[in-house]
Amino acid sequence: MSLFHVHDWLTVQLDDNAIVCAIGKLIEDRDQIIVGSIAGRLWVIDPGRVSDTKQQQQQQQLSCLLEEQLPYAVIDIAVANFITSLEQNLIAILSPQKLVISRLVSAYNMCIGSFGRASGTQICVQNLKCSFLVVEGEHQLFHRSVTTTDALHPGPIVYAQHSDSIVAASSSCVLASYKYSTLATASSGSYGKKISVCSFSNFYWAAFLICT
Repeated sequence: MSLFHVHDWLTVQLDDNAIVCAIGKLIEDRDQIIVGSIAGRLWVIDPGRVSDTKQQQQQQQLSCLLEEQLPYAVIDIAVANFITSLEQNLIAILSPQKLVISRLVSAYNMCIGSFGRASGTQICVQNLKCSFLVVEGEHQLFHRSVTTTDALHPGPIVYAQHSDSIVAASSSCVLASYKYSTLATASSGSYGKKISVCSFSNFYWAAFLICT
């Protein structure tokens, strides 16, 4: 009789074309599994999110952070800090025609508006680290870290058209307003123009919704 037993911790259904995988820390300081297929399918799997459940469907829903169809075949994958200015590991995806470097970010919420008095509508996405990512169409305009308080998690955000500002509330009971022009011209690194808060106020309860 053997003293060792095999315990199935996680089961995720992939397609038959999955041929490469890599392991690395992308979020929350624990290992994730990145799997790619020759058909262009990409999975990011986080076994650390799975509790000891016997429901296979629930396991797959909890553990699969991302399932994306890429327009090219994936023939190899690597995970490392390829850009030293970013304090995060990135995913290197090799295809027969090109090499793509991607970053996995956990989004929290978003707001929309004509930032900077633009003619079109843009999107501002706030992630779990209270950073702003501004997107216009398929283009990423910039990414800014605006954490000025010891917040455990971000709160609601809204675009104030009159002042051309993005207003954000945090779990530390602080309401801050950031001019879009300041966000657009600030530096993402350690040098250059820094982000300053246009106005802020304290309140006693955590905010769940902001309206303008």
